[in-house]
Amino acid sequence: EVQSASNAQSLVLDFEKLDYISSAGLRVVIAAHKQFASKGGLIVQNINDMVRDVFEVTGFNGILTIR
Repeated sequence: EVQSASNAQSLVLDFEKLDYISSAGLRVVIAAHKQFASKGGLIVQNINDMVRDVFEVTGFNGILTIR
């Protein structure tokens, strides 16, 4: 379970310094998405082209809010 602050309604993941995302990282992102989907949602921002490609191949770009 993704740990969050009490009463948090949304989560923003800033990937500005992330060069690569592994399958373990993808599992964390999807777990966070599931936890926050019924609240304010999950936002992923500042992704590079490599991570964007991984999100496209896995279909994450269709279920996540990406800025």
